[in-house]
Amino acid sequence: MSTAALAASSRVDLCHDRFAALTIYGQSAGGQGVCDMLAMPAAKGLFHKAIVQSQQCLATRNTLAAGEQRGVTFAQSVGCTDAATVVNCLRAAWPGKLVANQANYLGNSKVGGSLLPKSFSDAFADGTWNKVPVLTGTTRSENRLTETALVGITAQGYVDTIKREYGDKAERVLAAYPLSRFNSPWDAITQVHTDAGRGRRALLVDTAINTPETVGVDDLKTVVRHLLSHNDDGTERADPVDFDVAITHRHGDHTGKVPQMADRTVYYPDLDWGPTAMPNWVPVRHDGGSTTNGSSGRTVSAIDLGGRRIDIVALYGHTPGSTGYLDAESLMLATGDAIGSAYVWAHFASATTSTYAATLRNLRRELRPLQGLSLLPAHFYQIKQFGRGAPPINGRPLGLEYLDDMIRAAEGALDGSILADPYHEIGREAVWISGGSARMVYSLTNLYPGGPTGGNGDLRQFHGSAFRRAIPPIRSSTTRTRS
Repeated sequence: MSTAALAASSRVDLCHDRFAALTIYGQSAGGQGVCDMLAMPAAKGLFHKAIVQSQQCLATRNTLAAGEQRGVTFAQSVGCTDAATVVNCLRAAWPGKLVANQANYLGNSKVGGSLLPKSFSDAFADGTWNKVPVLTGTTRSENRLTETALVGITAQGYVDTIKREYGDKAERVLAAYPLSRFNSPWDAITQVHTDAGRGRRALLVDTAINTPETVGVDDLKTVVRHLLSHNDDGTERADPVDFDVAITHRHGDHTGKVPQMADRTVYYPDLDWGPTAMPNWVPVRHDGGSTTNGSSGRTVSAIDLGGRRIDIVALYGHTPGSTGYLDAESLMLATGDAIGSAYVWAHFASATTSTYAATLRNLRRELRPLQGLSLLPAHFYQIKQFGRGAPPINGRPLGLEYLDDMIRAAEGALDGSILADPYHEIGREAVWISGGSARMVYSLTNLYPGGPTGGNGDLRQFHGSAFRRAIPPIRSSTTRTRS
């Protein structure tokens, strides 16, 4: 761990004998020291309350081994290569050279030693942290320090930034933070970002099926944290980020490990909301309207990951609330099972072909400016089937042309321009249809809302299915025995 945190823990030990009730406090790096002492076994019982200012105790921490290795790398980059003289060499080094090579240095606390065997996040998860009342927060204008790139922002730039980041809620934000309250547009935007708790985050889309795993070794949370704290070559990142979770739809092979994510925000489709909802769930819907789900009474239409905006996209069809997550800047759309995954299952009782077709058409209009967009389905390797010869086809992921083929399939089912084939895996009322590289399974009884007797379909339209001339014989379930 850091020398500062070690020294602080020693001072706490000395003060413990003098005061009946001791509160420890730290801000920024000092706040990290408080987080460390909340996780430190040796500090148990030495203090009674804690205040953490401008620091995230649940943030991922680097390991001691990684810190030692990066320390060697940093020293070598400065020119201090002799282990016997490295300390004096670093002390004598020109400050400008130290600053120029600081990217090679891995700062902050390190976990894995005898004093700090695990991070606060892990200690909190397994219940071994030093359980005392904790008060946490940030300084009033925290982001003034981290957003110096916005120093020259203009009044119009402030308005444009708020509109881009907050979408349909922008006017409410501008009303709450009018420029007249601040000395400059920079003061205004950094205050908004501070109050919003902005910080760089990653987003895990879906949590897979609940397969057996060993907590702390190969569980999903541990694996994702490892990926986010390491570079592609396996070295540890100097600036690891933590993550939130976004669910595309309610099926168990996508939500299986949601219960282990209780310590972070889980964005969940409003129209797929269920009775197992947890307090950390936030309802999402593309229009950001009101809802009876969650605690705020409103849905979220965009997610702020600290400098990156993820828009909520309606993909209704596979389930009533199927949702996509669009990173327009990076040209990526995570689609769950609603688009891609070899072929869409849209035959469920809650699915309606006409609704799905309309959703796809609206989506295509919205995505028209995003040429080069990649569609990222949940079951990636299933796209090897049919027209998608091998992943990724033609050396790239699915694109907008695949969405065009899916629209063609859905519309072909509705207007009879494409004949469907029986889909024997489900039953007699399920068929599947191809629009080229895309394919979907749907139900003949659920083409329109209300089914065949709902009165919502156009009786003048024809819907067709093709059947084989030779039907395979049905095997008898009777077993003959010798008498």
